[in-house]
Amino acid sequence: MQSALGHTGFENYEQQTKDIVNSIENMEALAREVEDPHLRAAMDVQIGELKGDVAELRPYDTDLQAYTAADDSYTTSMNAAELDNLDPTEAEKWLAVRDDIVATANSFCLDGNKFLARYNDHDSVSVGTTATWRDADISTAAAHLNSQGVPDSYERAEAVVGELHQVSSNKIAAVVQEIAHTREQATHVRKEDGHGL
Repeated sequence: MQSALGHTGFENYEQQTKDIVNSIENMEALAREVEDPHLRAAMDVQIGELKGDVAELRPYDTDLQAYTAADDSYTTSMNAAELDNLDPTEAEKWLAVRDDIVATANSFCLDGNKFLARYNDHDSVSVGTTATWRDADISTAAAHLNSQGVPDSYERAEAVVGELHQVSSNKIAAVVQEIAHTREQATHVRKEDGHGL
């Protein structure tokens, strides 16, 4: 890239794109202050998208490249509001999964509601964003385990948080798929009975 732009042109380009990165980092600092877990997660995802856009302008910036790849384990076909407003027959399974995930996250001093809010109907979540979430969770869990006198607290936190993220993703995907299947079955039955549109 430097050869195409020349030394001065590349320095100007580098400074301009670095200024964009600095602005995004300032946005990240603001997002960390947001208390609403759903808004915070949405902001994290959007900031990750911006970093992915800038990564294309700065292909030599290895810190940004993880924001160009997607991690679909945090994307569901239903958003949090839909899940929290299910009819009683559907809600029972979701509430059990939700409560289990929140309680498990809370047991490691993670904010369970903030943790759960990351799983939503995002178009896409970047690997960089999810790695940032995991790193923050590992640091928090490691501090908690360390305060409890657990040996190798950081390594233990890595294992626990990694499992928590994976299990949560699998449980949420399974319950959302089951709800969607149940709804599909109900629609099919209504159509066969002549009650469909």
